[in-house]
Amino acid sequence: MYSSGSVCWVSSAKENAPLGYYVDRKANESRLAPVWAHLVTKGSEKEVPKTAFSDMELYTGNYTIDERNYYPMLTWDGAYFQGMLPSILLNERKLIPDYSIIEDMTKMQKMHSEDNDIPFVSSAATTDDGYAAFGINKISEAYVRFGHESPGEKTGTPHATALSYMVNPWDAVNLLKTIKEQHPEIESPYGWYDSVDTEGKISTKILSLDQGMMIGSFLSPSINEKVDNYLKHKDYYDHVVEMYQSFTPDSE
Repeated sequence: MYSSGSVCWVSSAKENAPLGYYVDRKANESRLAPVWAHLVTKGSEKEVPKTAFSDMELYTGNYTIDERNYYPMLTWDGAYFQGMLPSILLNERKLIPDYSIIEDMTKMQKMHSEDNDIPFVSSAATTDDGYAAFGINKISEAYVRFGHESPGEKTGTPHATALSYMVNPWDAVNLLKTIKEQHPEIESPYGWYDSVDTEGKISTKILSLDQGMMIGSFLSPSINEKVDNYLKHKDYYDHVVEMYQSFTPDSE
């Protein structure tokens, strides 16, 4: 792991050289990489600074819907998993200073899901069995700030709805039941197929990562507790709490 300012690169174990993948946004599925990089290098000659996490940018939207204001966290593609995957490991509800940005992101995904009769929108297999970084434009930083549209808002993936269990368990379970009623063929003997679109077309792919996120979401309370205990045992937890104080939106 290499760090420079607010960018954290992942390095090759074989060649000890930076790979093309890097993390420069807090609303990113890999945001725990710079957190962990700091923890495991703390006190060493090549310590990764806390700023590898704290200096990463974070943006929110601003919407008024039915006379209520929403300030959802913007993931780069408007994909739900980019905002939620780290919460399977860390109880971010306790760590993020204002968790309403996650709740508002989830509420906007829910509205989109109910309006289109599809699961939440996130990167997934396409219904013709390709793969795309699906997202919702209104909660996409790439669209809101730079005008780059998502590859599609009309395809949803069950694992994204399942991830919302960590925000509102009751809603998540009911939404999944509704999707199954609307699209009963989405369930296979081996798990749920990866996506369904507004025309009712269903992917024939079952992706292990996405199935893992579904299961991990439901197990997250137990996983969070175990990770918290480990961090406290290693005297890391206070450092994590301190780093997460920077989890606040940047102003334009």
